[in-house]
Amino acid sequence: MSQNPAPLRETQESYEQRFNCLVCLCPRLEMVTGMCQHRVCVDCLYEEEGQLKNSFVKCPVCQHRGTFPAARPEIPEDNIKLMQCLGVRVCPNHSRGCNLEMWEWEIEDHLRLCTIRQRSPLQSVTPTKSKSSDRKQPHKATGRPSTRSSVRRYSFRSHPHSK
Repeated sequence: MSQNPAPLRETQESYEQRFNCLVCLCPRLEMVTGMCQHRVCVDCLYEEEGQLKNSFVKCPVCQHRGTFPAARPEIPEDNIKLMQCLGVRVCPNHSRGCNLEMWEWEIEDHLRLCTIRQRSPLQSVTPTKSKSSDRKQPHKATGRPSTRSSVRRYSFRSHPHSK
């Protein structure tokens, strides 16, 4: 029996609309819910020192004043687990430096273009100069030629909060 992709797409869009940060529009594990019940990620709300950014004295949605805590709150582990249960994931290359958070259904597309890809230990130890005939060989995973011209820059939801 084939699965109809329309209901799945609708569910994904519903999750994105309901659970993404209302400012950066990205899924985030650490969200703060204001007294007005609007949710914004800690990276959008707070300075690095933990103080509320001046632009968030009012809720960005309903404009109520003082709805978010003045100092960055500690996000309960239960809240982070709930976001994970909904499908928010950190890039599998997180240990190598990609801090992007995304929906589980976005991981496959992201990994194809992640600038911090998993590399074998041999690739990361010594860069080698290859002959031009070697560069023309197709990449094992994609079947495309692995020449420099086939590499494209990619910004997966260019996120100002990724470090």
